Amino acid sequence: MRRQQNGFVTLTVTLMLMILGTYGLYQSVEMSHYNVKRFQNVLSAKKSHWIAEGGLQCAFAVNQITVGDPQTRSYNACDDLVLGQSGDENRLTLAVTGQQIGTGSLYTLTSTVSEEKGPGQRKVAKEVKVENVSPMPGIFKTSSIFTLRGDFEFLPNHNDGECITMIVKDLNNFKHTDSTSNSKVIVQDGDGYSAEQLPTSVDLDAVNNTAKLTSAQTCRSGYQSFAKVGTVWPLAKDILEEPDMDMFNDFFGVPKSEWESVKNNGTFHVISPPKGESLIPDCAEQINTAFKNGDRSFWVEGSCYITSTSEEAGLKPFNLSTPAIPMPDTDSALIVVQDGAVFHNGQLGLSGLLYQFKTNDSKSTLVSADMVSSCYKASVCGDSFHETPFKNTAFYVAGSLHTFGGVAVDMEGMNFIANAGFKAQYNDKYWKDRLPTTINTIVQWQQGTWRDFQ
Repeated sequence: MRRQQNGFVTLTVTLMLMILGTYGLYQSVEMSHYNVKRFQNVLSAKKSHWIAEGGLQCAFAVNQITVGDPQTRSYNACDDLVLGQSGDENRLTLAVTGQQIGTGSLYTLTSTVSEEKGPGQRKVAKEVKVENVSPMPGIFKTSSIFTLRGDFEFLPNHNDGECITMIVKDLNNFKHTDSTSNSKVIVQDGDGYSAEQLPTSVDLDAVNNTAKLTSAQTCRSGYQSFAKVGTVWPLAKDILEEPDMDMFNDFFGVPKSEWESVKNNGTFHVISPPKGESLIPDCAEQINTAFKNGDRSFWVEGSCYITSTSEEAGLKPFNLSTPAIPMPDTDSALIVVQDGAVFHNGQLGLSGLLYQFKTNDSKSTLVSADMVSSCYKASVCGDSFHETPFKNTAFYVAGSLHTFGGVAVDMEGMNFIANAGFKAQYNDKYWKDRLPTTINTIVQWQQGTWRDFQ
């Protein structure tokens, strides 16, 4: 009897242990299954999150490389670019939208990833600031060796106080030299200079008689250059350096190698030299006559030798009779000079934008030869001794150049020379509607605006 009882106890304990073991194994399997599902859900959520991040980065890139409003442009390409690389294009959908904040330059970009057969959704958003950048933000833009000789008065682009006078490819190639005693470069604004902006040897009141224009807006501290021959004084931030300057692309939105497609796009009145020559002796006459007949964009093939225009041709956009008087800024003009010199032996008024470029460096020799020929033609050069200052020079105006709009000289390695009495004013109304719409925008993430919605 006792033996039977012991066997029953043993069997009972064994069964209990087996039940407990089976239950523990079941719980272990259940927990493992739960952890696998939990890991899969976390992995899926992470995947959706990074796909949403990818959509946001794609939208940012779209705004950087294409023209348009972030709110109205299409982001459909991002679906294929992002989901197509993830292998989840059949399971997930990606939607990217842009929404303007108020009426300013801020936009919210939102990227949403949804699961087709599931409750999962991931949304990330961030604000971007889209600012238009002018292809010609200053009075001058040049890749050349830019030399100012004498006294100059510049009324810059105000640019919300961060004034811009000129853009040069290399600050070392910007020079101011004497043509008259104590020559100065003065940048004008609404309140003139403060004492801290000038060398101690300079008479503040005397300078401000020229520099202060009550009708103008003011430049912020540090954005108003001053120069005087004989003094060492640092340039301010209104003179920008752009080492990677690509002027043709800035203006026309295509590489310079495609210049022929721009010339032949039907926009320009093309002016060519006489057969077998490279210099146009009546360049201003032809341009002004065409302007009077309704043309506003001009393409000069070769060197532009500027002389007085006839009464019939008028005084727009070149004004040699009353150069300090601009044409109304309701008019505009674009003059492109290709592979040629620009020369005038006297005072010149220009309303509009003059852009001078060479199609390749081999053209420099021809441009230099045309400049020397222009010097002889104007009786400025009498012999080879006088040629030296004109060799390797692309742009030369002997007298005061009154610019209303801008001058862009893209003749790298060659001289761009302007002489005393140069008065220039920035006014993009004189050329803005002559240039095509290009991708001249800066798109930046706004710091502190990242939003990650679960």
